[in-house]
Amino acid sequence: MSDITVMLVNDNKSICQLWERVINRAEGMTCIGYAVNGEDAIDLARQHQPQVILMDVMMPGQYDGYDATRIIVAEMPHIRVIIYSAYTNTQNEAYEAGAAEYLLMPITPDKLLDTIREVVQPSA
Repeated sequence: MSDITVMLVNDNKSICQLWERVINRAEGMTCIGYAVNGEDAIDLARQHQPQVILMDVMMPGQYDGYDATRIIVAEMPHIRVIIYSAYTNTQNEAYEAGAAEYLLMPITPDKLLDTIREVVQPSA
């Protein structure tokens, strides 16, 4: 079985680089890159077609995490988006945007990796 391909979206490059290391060290996963805003996230998703996108909500630019998720899921419904936020009141909006899952920060590496694996499993 091939690796689960994951793309990261966060306006903080340090966070992207941290999660990239976590994902690349995990068995069966590969981080294909990261974007620092919604526009770049959409372009990178179109280019690489990752299986999973880890999407931050708050980002600069034309599209926040919800907008980028709506566009990505509408164009590429096979991509599973995991939205994460530090705000507890944003879960409904995440699911309405088309997120497969929602994580509340802070997120442990184990929780992140387990959630990525869960969203790519075929539904029973």
